[in-house]
Amino acid sequence: MDSTDDEAQNSNDGTVTIDGETFSSWKEAHDKLDHHGKHFHTKVGRAWNKFPFPALVALAYLVLGIVYGTWDMGLFLVFLVPVYYAIGDFIDRRHLSKLIEAIYPAAAIAWFLYMWLCLGQPHPAWIILITIPVIKALMRWCRKQWKHRKQA
Repeated sequence: MDSTDDEAQNSNDGTVTIDGETFSSWKEAHDKLDHHGKHFHTKVGRAWNKFPFPALVALAYLVLGIVYGTWDMGLFLVFLVPVYYAIGDFIDRRHLSKLIEAIYPAAAIAWFLYMWLCLGQPHPAWIILITIPVIKALMRWCRKQWKHRKQA
């Protein structure tokens, strides 16, 4: 990453420029960007992505483990974290293909692990793992086709 890729500059007129994007104030920049520079399109998307969901998952895992003794099955809660943020990105940007591209691998891996570790049937469940790159490629192709369709 270049040094110019990660810059913030104040101007004499009160505007702020971050990575080449100009905002009328620091407040506007703060409202539209997260601390990683990700741009939000809606307030709901920003609020969704700022919620500490991984901490909630960790707390739920501890509660399930302590109260019900389901330490092993509780680990499947980890797969909710990428799903949560994919839904937040979908709420903010409305890209169905990106939602599928993010949720499918988490769901496929969780299903395979369930079949293998809980049911003792890794075969033929492993086949779903092969479909992950296929689905990712298909979703990228769909986005590319949609982009070309919108430009035409």
